Amino acid sequence: MDFTLKHFLRSATLLIFGLLLFSCSVKKNDENLIWYENQVIEQAVPEQDSVYRIQIGMMASSFWLDNKGNERKDQLSLLQESLKQRNPLTIGVEKGTNKIIRVTK
Repeated sequence: MDFTLKHFLRSATLLIFGLLLFSCSVKKNDENLIWYENQVIEQAVPEQDSVYRIQIGMMASSFWLDNKGNERKDQLSLLQESLKQRNPLTIGVEKGTNKIIRVTK
């Protein structure tokens, strides 16, 4: 084999291996979430210093959002916007803890 073919094969192998590792890590994080799609927020009540109790739709259970960090503040903003404007959201909640992990439009 000539040098360029060896270099190409080595680069392709590393790229495939890197993509495989990345895809497995993303899937693993999503496996621990329960997804609630097209939900409107009914309540967003501050409970403690930076923790909010969130009620999704007409469900009887409450969920929790820890408002520490910039990403969480963006999520709280989306939740409050849904509460006021009745915009549906997709919400990822950690299994077993009722903690809100992801919020998207």
